[in-house]
This record gives sequence, structure tokens and C-alpha cells, in this order.
Amino acid sequence: MAREHPALRDNMEDLLEFFQGKRVLTQTDLCRYSGRTPKWVKAHYGVGNHETIGYRTFARMLCEPT
Repeated sequence: MAREHPALRDNMEDLLEFFQGKRVLTQTDLCRYSGRTPKWVKAHYGVGNHETIGYRTFARMLCEPT
């Protein structure tokens, strides 16, 4: 079984705090969090217009090298 990244729990906590407990995030949410454009968010996180992603999945993505 793979070990979780050391920063995963911190990322999840930060996301929950930033989004005030919201657990399902939209492209607009990711744009606001990252300060990036919708086009960039779609290319790097795979979340397009009218699509959602769980905060845990997004927290894992933040742990991955870019």
C-alpha cells in the first residue's frame, strides 16, 4: 500500500478552511484558489466548465510535482 504524501493532510485542511467546508469544487473554485485562468485549470487539473472535483483529489494533485 502506498504511503500518503507528507503534505496531503495539510493540503486537505487548507482547502477545507479556504472553501469554508465545501468538499466538491468547481472550475471557478480552482481558479479562485490558484489565481489561474479557466484554460490553465482545465489543462493542469482536468476540470472544465460545469465539472467538479473532490477536495481530497485536488489535495492529492497539489502534492504531485508539476
